[in-house]
Amino acid sequence: MFIYSYSIANGSAFCATSQTCREKDNDIGMRTPVSEERSPKALGLRSEMLDAVERAANWVISQAEPEAGGYKWACHDPRCTSYYSTSYGNGATGIGLFLLSLYLETGNDTYLEYAESAARWLISRAVPADGGYKWPFTDCDRADWYLTPEINGASGVGLLFVKLHELTKNETYLEYAEGAVRWMIAHAVYEHGGFYIPYNPDYQASFGNPGPKISAQVGDFLLNLYRATGNPTYIDYCKGLAQWLLAIAIQECGGYKWCENLVFHPNDFYFGNVGLIAKFLYNMYRMTGNTTYLEYANGALNWIVSNAVIKGNMAKWQLRQGYDVYCIRVGRDIPTVLHYGSVGEVLLDAYEFTGNTTFLAYALKHARWMMSLAIEENCGYAYPEKEGDDLPIPFITSFVLRFLARIYNITGDGMALTYMERTFTWLINNATIEDGGYKWP
Repeated sequence: MFIYSYSIANGSAFCATSQTCREKDNDIGMRTPVSEERSPKALGLRSEMLDAVERAANWVISQAEPEAGGYKWACHDPRCTSYYSTSYGNGATGIGLFLLSLYLETGNDTYLEYAESAARWLISRAVPADGGYKWPFTDCDRADWYLTPEINGASGVGLLFVKLHELTKNETYLEYAEGAVRWMIAHAVYEHGGFYIPYNPDYQASFGNPGPKISAQVGDFLLNLYRATGNPTYIDYCKGLAQWLLAIAIQECGGYKWCENLVFHPNDFYFGNVGLIAKFLYNMYRMTGNTTYLEYANGALNWIVSNAVIKGNMAKWQLRQGYDVYCIRVGRDIPTVLHYGSVGEVLLDAYEFTGNTTFLAYALKHARWMMSLAIEENCGYAYPEKEGDDLPIPFITSFVLRFLARIYNITGDGMALTYMERTFTWLINNATIEDGGYKWP
């Protein structure tokens, strides 16, 4: 994994947990009221977490390199020489969104300045194509692919531009966000009364059939753009994506599932990916009032719940259906605005949208399972990649912290608060102090 990406992931997780004790709107339905009665321990922990976020940001900012009127960041990977990425997962897009979220939390103009500088560098990397824009994705294994997903493609870059336009009203950001849409729509494949967006339009034949999670991610980006502009074209595009997703849904166990069916994921059913589709369909119901979207979203959650492995007060899920490995992380992607870190986060979003306490109960059981995997060391708790491992991983530990914070924020669960505190302690005790900030291996 990327050393740099770990630091961003940790910072993003802290940023989420810093919202403990406040009412939180996660953009998928209804606001969840948070009790004003929170313990002094929780209030103190929130302040410490926000301080840690800012220290992580200090290190990120210290690594910025000027180019093309903006800033870029080197991605250091032990498998190859350093490179400069545009992507959400390991590059300027993720850094820009992280710093923008921190600006919104603190009001510190430095964070907005660097978020906009990341956007300016991304503008310099935009490639005009098919009436819009695309961005090169680079890592150790490939150079200059042009992809569509949020984690490494145009919908992630476009999301940063949408968020910046909403805040600054700078029309240049809107032009590039809409340009990302124009390029992706130019490559849409129409079938089943709707359409899907390919993963890699230039080389899609190498990847087999389309992955439905990609269309769900593109759909969520388009919903953000529709909310920002009110342009009905974007909700129409969302309806086309949703129609395709409904058409390829597979009924099972009183619910619905979707197959990834890519060359490198043949006939795989990932619980996190089904959760992403559910999130998009919940949002579509919210925007349109079409109850079919709600039916399929709830069906997706019913399928996820039906596959839980229960032991006492704990619940866990396989990495994918039929694969007897139990991971904390639900997939390979880094948890982001549109991508989940665990099945528990899927369940919490569904609970916050529907108020269905079954989803909350299973999320709490999943939190108990995560706690059972805690590795006690260095005065705190760390977490491994999967059940049966004993290697603590900062990246995994950071989004366990994020999930536990949401559990506590919703339920006030004392055990979640205790584990939050110990998990945060481990992350701080294992941080490296450099250039006035924090980083993690």
